Amino acid sequence: MYNDFVHDPQEFEKNNVLYHYPVNGDQLQIGKFCSIACGAKFLFTSANHAMSSLSTYPFPIFFEEWGLDIKKITSAWDNKGNIVIGNDVWIGFEAVILSGVTIGDGSGMIK
Repeated sequence: MYNDFVHDPQEFEKNNVLYHYPVNGDQLQIGKFCSIACGAKFLFTSANHAMSSLSTYPFPIFFEEWGLDIKKITSAWDNKGNIVIGNDVWIGFEAVILSGVTIGDGSGMIK
């Protein structure tokens, strides 16, 4: 269940699932009987910037212009993996869940 008193709840994916691009292959998995409050955000890998590089700028996203292999561009950022929300989880108002996080069954998270 998702409640949104600011935006149309039918636009949940557009407004709340951010930086989720198919090239990374990561997923948002939400269990049964979850309650998600207004403004909760799920931030995926593409929001990350590599800290081990000369620059934090994600140069490989311009793979087409530079003739790079699309399979190698995901190495430009630190891929943390899926976001997994267990069953019967409550996520509070404006909570932010980052890539790679797993929230177990019956948990509650507030801002």
